Amino acid sequence: MTRFAEVLPMLKHRVIYNGDICSLYDYERIRRMFPTVKDVMIGRGVLYNPLLPIEIRRAQPEGLDGVNGVNGDDGFEGWRVGGLEGGVGTASEFIVSMMEEIMELDVSREAKMRKMKEYWCLFGKAVRGSEERKRRVLHADRLEEVLALILEMTK
Repeated sequence: MTRFAEVLPMLKHRVIYNGDICSLYDYERIRRMFPTVKDVMIGRGVLYNPLLPIEIRRAQPEGLDGVNGVNGDDGFEGWRVGGLEGGVGTASEFIVSMMEEIMELDVSREAKMRKMKEYWCLFGKAVRGSEERKRRVLHADRLEEVLALILEMTK
């Protein structure tokens, strides 16, 4: 990031920041560090928190240039997550909705538990809580325990 800060004042063209924006805090930190950079690219952060672009957009007082797609088509208009009423909710609501959908699948309890743990590896990063509590989800050996742990951390 030091190199980026050194080179940025020399650049005359549009610059898009890319790198380790995994939370609203990360985004705001980058914007404070590089106020002339108006656009960002988010990669892994969206895997960890699929609602991150929307959280960033909501935090902006007058919209946000850098979260739009090509030609201003950001794809967020009317986007809904799972069965949530009223549009997009929080990352925790997204995770709960996903777990509810998994519980409805016509597969074995073991398959449901494996699927929950797979998603938890990605989306659990968006949930506040100790790393120890998050690890307990992966080490649980009963479906009810996995679901209870996830629901407890997404309250």
